[in-house]
Amino acid sequence: MVLIAASFGIYAFSPWSFKIAGLTVKKIEINEPEEEQNDLATILNANKVDKRIAKDTTKAKTTASTKAQMVVAASPAAESTAIVIDEPNREPLDTTKQMILLIGDSMQEGLRFRLQQYCQENGSEMVSVIWYSSSSHWYGNCDTLSYFIKKFKPTLVLLSLGANELFVNDLKKRDRYVKRIVKQMEGTKFIWIGPPNWKKDTGINEIIRTNVGDCRYYPSKNLKMARAKDGAHPTKAASKVWMDSVATFIVKKSCYPIKLALPSSNKKSIPHTIILKPNPPPSVI
Repeated sequence: MVLIAASFGIYAFSPWSFKIAGLTVKKIEINEPEEEQNDLATILNANKVDKRIAKDTTKAKTTASTKAQMVVAASPAAESTAIVIDEPNREPLDTTKQMILLIGDSMQEGLRFRLQQYCQENGSEMVSVIWYSSSSHWYGNCDTLSYFIKKFKPTLVLLSLGANELFVNDLKKRDRYVKRIVKQMEGTKFIWIGPPNWKKDTGINEIIRTNVGDCRYYPSKNLKMARAKDGAHPTKAASKVWMDSVATFIVKKSCYPIKLALPSSNKKSIPHTIILKPNPPPSVI
C-alpha cells in the first residue's frame, strides 16, 4: 500500500508513465474548453463539498471511488458508428424486488432520502453515487457509470445529470458525451432524470431527451421548486416532491414501470451513499 501511495504521489507531479500491477499510469493534463467556464460548479463555487455529507456513509473503501474516476476514456474509434435510438416499448408493471442505482451530480442529494423511503415501502434496495460538480463531460469521458453498474448490478438506473451544463454552448460535444453515457447503459434499464432548471437552458435537456426517448427521460425542468440559498439546488421539501413526481412518471409513463407505492412513513433513513470528490477524470479530453 505504501508503494502504491508513493506511486500515485509521483503520478500527481510527474509527466512520466509507470506501471502498477500491470497497468500503465500516466498523468494527463486537462485543458477545459472555454464553454466549460459557465458550468454550475463555477457559477456557484460548488467545488467545496458539503462537509456534512462529504463521505461514503457506508464507509466504502476510497479505492473504489478512486478506481472509478481513473478509468480510460471511450475510444474515439468506437464513436464512428452512430447510436440509433430505438425507444423500447413500455413494459408491464414489475412488482418484484428492485435494486436501484441513483447516480449523477449533487442535485440528487435530496432525491436519495425520498427514494430510500420508496424502497423501504416497496421491499426494494438502492445505492446512491454522488459525483460533485459532474456533468456529461465527465461521465462521458470515463467508465465511472459502467463501473458502478457492474459493481451493484442494478435492475434500474436513475441517472440525475445535467444541472452543471445548463448554460454551455458546446452542444455538439455534449451530444457526443450523452451518447457515450447511453452506450455505457446498454443492456440496463435506465431513466435519465433531467436537471431541475432554475433558468432556461441552452439545449442540454433536448439533447438528453433526443438520445434516450420520452419514456426514459423525466423533464424536471417543468417543475417549480423552492431553492436553497445557492438559488439552484432544490430544498429538502422540494426534493421530496420532486422524487414523488419522478416516481409517478416511472409507474405511469416510463418504459420500465415498477412498484412504487407512496411511502406510508416519512421517517428519514440514510441510504447507502458513495461520494466522489469534485475532480474531473484524468481521461477528460
